[in-house]
Amino acid sequence: MYKNILVAVDGTPVTDTVVDTVMSLAKVTLATVHALHIKPSDFLYGPVPAVVDLEDDQQAQDVVDAALARLRRAGITAEGEVLPGQQQLRADAILQYAHRLGCDLIVLGPGHHAGLGAVLHDSVSRAVVARTPVSVLLVHAGTATA
Repeated sequence: MYKNILVAVDGTPVTDTVVDTVMSLAKVTLATVHALHIKPSDFLYGPVPAVVDLEDDQQAQDVVDAALARLRRAGITAEGEVLPGQQQLRADAILQYAHRLGCDLIVLGPGHHAGLGAVLHDSVSRAVVARTPVSVLLVHAGTATA
C-alpha cells in the first residue's frame, strides 16, 4: 500500500482533520509521513518589484512542528520541512518535494478561493491533482477517520 505519505499542512482549521486522516492511514500502512508547509509569499509589482513573506519563519515552522508532534505522539515515523512558495508556485513545490522523497500518496485539504482570489490564483489542490503521477487524497473538514 502506501509507504511514504506527504501531508501538506497550512495551519488552517482543516489541517487538524488532514493530520487525523493521515494518522489513520499511516497506522494501517506503517508509512512514513512527510509534513510539508509552504511558507506563503507573494510577488509585489511596483517601482521596485519584490517577494514579500506573508508569514514569518517561526510561524511557518510552528505549523510543521504541530503536525509532527501529533504524528509522533501517535507512534508514526514523521519528518517535516518548510519551503518558501509564492501562491502560483505552491503546487510545483509540493510535487517536487513528493517526487524527491518518493512519496506514493499526497494528502491535502481542498484549496478554496473567493472573490478576486478565485480569479487570480488557481487552487493548489486542483493543480496538484491535475499534474501528479501519484494518488492524491483531498480531505474536507469534518471527515477525519481517526
